[in-house]
Amino acid sequence: MTWSLSSAPSLLLLTGRLRVGTPPIYPVIGLSLVMNLLLVIGILIHAGLTF
Repeated sequence: MTWSLSSAPSLLLLTGRLRVGTPPIYPVIGLSLVMNLLLVIGILIHAGLTF
């Protein structure tokens, strides 16, 4: 749950930066979003969706 909450602001930050147009930050925010989502998926797989 906590990592899911961390992924949401990353997604909002990425979409906000895409609208404003600051290109150098795209890869950093995108990588952060991908890493957070992969962490959430890994936790869900490891927990077996039983929590």
